[in-house]
Amino acid sequence: MRVTPIKVAYAFFKSDGPLPDSFFDYSKWYELQAARDTRCDESVQQLSYVKSVEHDSGKPLPPTYVLRFLEGVPKDVLKSNAVLACYVLRPGKYRVLSQKKDAPSTPTTR
Repeated sequence: MRVTPIKVAYAFFKSDGPLPDSFFDYSKWYELQAARDTRCDESVQQLSYVKSVEHDSGKPLPPTYVLRFLEGVPKDVLKSNAVLACYVLRPGKYRVLSQKKDAPSTPTTR
């Protein structure tokens, strides 16, 4: 099976609000109607780290590695120099296809 990682960005107006917590129930399978947007393409390297600054002085701190893999995901599928094609998801442009009854509702990370 061939796996092609992508980036999905959720774009919404303040009146729409963010995705509901129930969206992140990992026992659900969704159909997404996301639109390709090359302006938000990003490398795995850029996506893997978050920049931060020291609270009091505002001096930059070393970036924090934030990428986490779910159980069962091949670790070699995301090369740090790979550029992820970005798709933008908007409110209401998804639907639940199915829900596994025996699957955990929260992700398992290693």
